[in-house]
Amino acid sequence: MASKACGSTRRRVRRREFLAAGLGVLAAPVRGAAQPAPKLPRVGFLFSFTPASGRHLWDACRRGLRELGYVEDRTIVLLPRLELLAEVLRTVPRVAVLTNPDNSSHVVFLEETRTAGERLGIPRQKLEARNPDGIRQALQGGSGAAALIVFDDPVLWSHRQLIVELAASRRTPAMDGYSEFVDEGGLMSYGPDRIDLYRRTAGYVDRILRGARAGDLPIEQPTKFELVVNRKTANALGLTLSQAVLLRASRVSE
Repeated sequence: MASKACGSTRRRVRRREFLAAGLGVLAAPVRGAAQPAPKLPRVGFLFSFTPASGRHLWDACRRGLRELGYVEDRTIVLLPRLELLAEVLRTVPRVAVLTNPDNSSHVVFLEETRTAGERLGIPRQKLEARNPDGIRQALQGGSGAAALIVFDDPVLWSHRQLIVELAASRRTPAMDGYSEFVDEGGLMSYGPDRIDLYRRTAGYVDRILRGARAGDLPIEQPTKFELVVNRKTANALGLTLSQAVLLRASRVSE
């Protein structure tokens, strides 16, 4: 009898151990699913070429990272930014650029767009405006351009709603450097995150208040950029935003 009792006890113990092990296996995926996924570093690359013409250069960037031990989508996320407006429009016979001749920095912008246009085989037409009347004259003049790039400028930025309205009236896809342009109805924007830039001014204020000389403080470059696209505007223009563009977007405005 004692032997039977001991055998029964051992079987109960084994059953409890089996049940405990089984519950442990069942519970393991639940515990694993609750763990937050590791946050991967996201690295953006800005290129002045289309995917077809510059694939070898983009592959060289990726190869260099692999040689350093990085694995795409496992240890790092790579975000190539190509010629976005050309990618959205597929074929662009001519691009107009709206510039303020009083802004000296636009000389550099014009040279950069000229170089990019030559690489892509897209003619560039310069439009100039110093004020609202100049904006109307430039955009209502019938440039024949298939798309519009608006350079960063305080005057042009302040009248972004007028620019968006005039571009829409001519069914011209327009791109700017700041997301507020898209919020007004522009097609897309790519540039520094202005909220982040203005937030970082607090660091300068703090250092000056602590006794630092303003002239000794370093000039900081933007570190956070965003691509914003307006799906509603794209639909109104009869454009289909590719999945590649949508995946790159920091924000899609509806």
